[in-house]
Amino acid sequence: MYATVRSTGARVTTRTEKRVDGQPQVVAKSPAFHTDVGARMRHWLGGYVRAEALDRDDYVVAPMLGDRAGIAGGMALAHDLLDRMRVAGN
Repeated sequence: MYATVRSTGARVTTRTEKRVDGQPQVVAKSPAFHTDVGARMRHWLGGYVRAEALDRDDYVVAPMLGDRAGIAGGMALAHDLLDRMRVAGN
């Protein structure tokens, strides 16, 4: 299992799959993935950011909606935007 991380300025992207026998395998669903990402994040921060929450292993977690998190998150953002527009009278 591995996750490669590429940093470009302030943007960090992760590759969350690997190939086994030519087939992609999703690494993000591995039980240790999010714990490992949290550990790497703390290493990259190098003590620059100090917060108790960062020291916990549950700071980086899997999305509660699983595979639906992307589309459901987009829908929630759109819903919130519509609510704000209604309140603003637009």
